[in-house]
Amino acid sequence: MEFSVFSNPGRRIGREDSIVLEKETIAKAHQYVLFNCNSIESYIEEHKAKVDYENPRLSRKNIEQIHSNTFANWFYKHVENLHLVGNQVSEELRALARGPNPVGKRYRGFIVNGFRFHVKSCEIRKKTQNSGLVVTAQTSSFASRNDNNPIIGDFTYYGILKDIIELEYFGGRKIVMFDCDWVSVRSAQKRDEYGFTLVNLSRLRQHSEPFILASQAQQVFYVEDHVEKGWNVVVKTKARDTFDMDPVLSLDADAIQQNDTNDAQFDDEDEQLNLVREDVEGTVV
Repeated sequence: MEFSVFSNPGRRIGREDSIVLEKETIAKAHQYVLFNCNSIESYIEEHKAKVDYENPRLSRKNIEQIHSNTFANWFYKHVENLHLVGNQVSEELRALARGPNPVGKRYRGFIVNGFRFHVKSCEIRKKTQNSGLVVTAQTSSFASRNDNNPIIGDFTYYGILKDIIELEYFGGRKIVMFDCDWVSVRSAQKRDEYGFTLVNLSRLRQHSEPFILASQAQQVFYVEDHVEKGWNVVVKTKARDTFDMDPVLSLDADAIQQNDTNDAQFDDEDEQLNLVREDVEGTVV
């Protein structure tokens, strides 16, 4: 049975370009894939226990960092060793453990989960906006650099899509990744007195973990807030032609486009949308 990360729902918009991926890009994208593949959860737990056992005096934060940074290499060697000693190892597992090829593909747009996404660079000199996205997932985080006790919970991350790459694994297995700049949860995201979510896009930052699976993305629009200067109201999309603003407000596409903030206009280029369900869970950012 094919792993869910290889199911690859959605389809590209426009042309594709072959690219040689930098080693750092491959490492970060592959690391994210591994930690968001439910099919290898037992291996992740095995490695975490190993790191814990070998480093009894380290803080939980350092344990998490070592586990995150060394899992991919350990996983590859572990799976290959299982195969060499005669254990039954699926081709999907071996392909995942080997990591992606250095040559991948780049897209400018992608349709997934019923949403049309374009990279931010496509919006230059345009009134349309299709690069905003949101991901909500369970993750562990630390309150500060000096904090050693992770907090486990559901976190919502807002960002801007800056690149779309397709990773190719052995056997033609492919995974589409979104490369994003993220809004800082602590300093650039808040709720106003009415419960609306506001983000400060001038505080977007390149994150050490910029990637998510394309299948995890939901779309949002950012509308300039005329009351809170420098901040934008998050408009969540329910379907192609309806919008939802937290806490309870629904607007149709025409209402958005008649607003004097053109930032929220939808790309009205004719395109059939493939509606697919989000089926992948995991940690982000």
